[in-house]
Amino acid sequence: RAARDAGRHRHARLLLTDVRRLPLRDNCLDAVFAAGLVSHLTGPEAGLRELARVV
Repeated sequence: RAARDAGRHRHARLLLTDVRRLPLRDNCLDAVFAAGLVSHLTGPEAGLRELARVV
């Protein structure tokens, strides 16, 4: 909500989803900004694998 209220949705698509099951096709992104994400994941391997799949 804070990102949307700040107008960030005009520059990027904001998703609130489980990083282990992203609703995106393979190789559809140029980059992912996930600063601070890994330390919040239980079993970060699955999340990192999923991020690699979509980039």
